[in-house]
Amino acid sequence: GVQAVDLDYEVVTDNEKLFSLQFHQTVTMADSSQSERIYHIDKASGEMITLKDLFQEGADYKTSISKNIKEQMKAQMERDDSKIYCLDSEIEEDNFETIADDVDFYISDSGKLTIVFDEYEVAPGYMGVVSFEIPTDAVADMVKEGYLTV
Repeated sequence: GVQAVDLDYEVVTDNEKLFSLQFHQTVTMADSSQSERIYHIDKASGEMITLKDLFQEGADYKTSISKNIKEQMKAQMERDDSKIYCLDSEIEEDNFETIADDVDFYISDSGKLTIVFDEYEVAPGYMGVVSFEIPTDAVADMVKEGYLTV
């Protein structure tokens, strides 16, 4: 079948500490699927970094972030019938449990950690790519200094 790939990118973070590029990819065959990939360069070291590099060694940031995302999913579903997330499904492997080590994220202009999920990852396809802004106080005790603002 005919396949079209549309790749687009934008700078999502450019501050004293971080430079982050977000790539949006849409692959169109019979239907289309959207995925995101975000790359982060720590300006001080020049190294590429991942989510775990924002947090202190050994910090259980994944549990705190995942718990906050589940709370946000529940609140959104209660407010809006058109929003559906994979939470309380009887098919347990479909349910969102925890963010992956390589989950996509960026730091928003307001200095908030924002977690990004690809289409179909935590919600039905019609919801597309979904993102969650994490309140800094949910992770304040474990984040390294200077990355996030309260």
